[in-house]
Amino acid sequence: MIAILQFFIVVDSVRSTEVADSGFAIFWTEFRQAVIDNDKNKIDALTYFPFEVRGVDDSDAIQSLDEKMFSNIYERLIAQMIHFPIGNQMVAKPMRELIYETSSIFLEDAGNYKSVRFQQFEFERKNGQWRFVRAFLEE
Repeated sequence: MIAILQFFIVVDSVRSTEVADSGFAIFWTEFRQAVIDNDKNKIDALTYFPFEVRGVDDSDAIQSLDEKMFSNIYERLIAQMIHFPIGNQMVAKPMRELIYETSSIFLEDAGNYKSVRFQQFEFERKNGQWRFVRAFLEE
């Protein structure tokens, strides 16, 4: 049993290294700081256009936004409330606060290292660089 536990610890540390090596850790630090600073120019620079906005249902139409349209919807994306359980309670926090609280993302949180999902936001490698590519908006 101890050998199996040790194996999982090693695998998790290798996975965490893969995210750092993919450059996502550097991207996340920049993106997070831009959100904290409310630096919309930096956020635009870290975003891939056309940017996709999806609804809660797969049948909802996908919105494809240019930079101006993205600027108009950004505050709604970052202010949307995310509901999740903590203990026996449901807690709601805005995306902005969740980003503030998350100084780093490890692979076990991220999925594969070519795309990363953080709550309602998705990031992908585009032309060799990480970019904010998609968000889900629950309205």
